[in-house]
Amino acid sequence: VFPDVGNNAAVISLHSGPVVEGDVKVMFESSSGLPKGYEDVPFYFWFNTSFITDNKLFLPREELDNPHKSKTWNLYKEDFGVTVFFSGSE
Repeated sequence: VFPDVGNNAAVISLHSGPVVEGDVKVMFESSSGLPKGYEDVPFYFWFNTSFITDNKLFLPREELDNPHKSKTWNLYKEDFGVTVFFSGSE
């Protein structure tokens, strides 16, 4: 995990990551004391690979499980979201 403070982001890079196809669930775990919700994680999301456009998928706060709830908005601000970049399978 690499913090990108200038862009209000954290960069997570998976080298030799898994090949994904169809419905995919991603769970974000943290040891930094972030509050946990459903699934006992700070946030998670589902997507279908058909939603990927130009090797990129963006999910705003409202589409992330746990941060979409108003009681978490003091931590997950309005501009919070997740962008996932994909590379072709080798």
